[in-house]
Amino acid sequence: MLMSSYLDMSIPSLLSGYIDNSRSVYNLATGSFCTGRSFSMWRHVAIRNNSVGTSGQGTTGLQSAESIGEMYRDAWSRFATGVTVITTLEPDGSLHGMTASSVTSVSLDPPLVLVVIGESRQSHGLVESTGRFGMSILDTGQAEIAKHFATPPESRGELDLKHVTRLADTPVISGAIAAMKCKVSAAHKAGDHTVFIAEVQAIEVGGGEPLVWFQRQFGGFTDQNAKNSSGNKD
Repeated sequence: MLMSSYLDMSIPSLLSGYIDNSRSVYNLATGSFCTGRSFSMWRHVAIRNNSVGTSGQGTTGLQSAESIGEMYRDAWSRFATGVTVITTLEPDGSLHGMTASSVTSVSLDPPLVLVVIGESRQSHGLVESTGRFGMSILDTGQAEIAKHFATPPESRGELDLKHVTRLADTPVISGAIAAMKCKVSAAHKAGDHTVFIAEVQAIEVGGGEPLVWFQRQFGGFTDQNAKNSSGNKD
């Protein structure tokens, strides 16, 4: 489900796989809405000659490792998540970042977050060596920023500095709906990725609506309850 080799969204974990029917997903590319009912988990899924139904019986035969690998990213592309940018500083003090949805909260006391980063990523080495990173939860109007940090560093060009600010001494994305300064407290290797757990040392929360990643597209939510209520006014 990678948008590019630099879009680290291989193990999304922010949102539930079930989308409440009172909300709909707005596709920025097509300018249309799709209601939550369309994303119901209770569907029939054809897997080659095997099928999975609502009876919970599972596949009728064993799948090979090859077939699972082929479908793995596609399966996760159907799991809607929020979008974040993980920011760090390079040794010369310049900004480095990556777009990621493989993040989640871990603990309230102390406040801990988790981010999963591929070992081949430049961000992996920077987070590992500095023990710090910024996390910015993007607004629905920040899809271009997400695309920028999803592009390989050698191809992405320069980001306008108006899009970057600082939270304490940590670079974060300006205008994000939330931003955090994080200090790594633990790291665990998992396959070809590392799970970094970090304590939140500073945080700010803004307004706006979340940018969403679903089936290889960026979009956003609209509140259908509010929409229906406004339409029913006398």
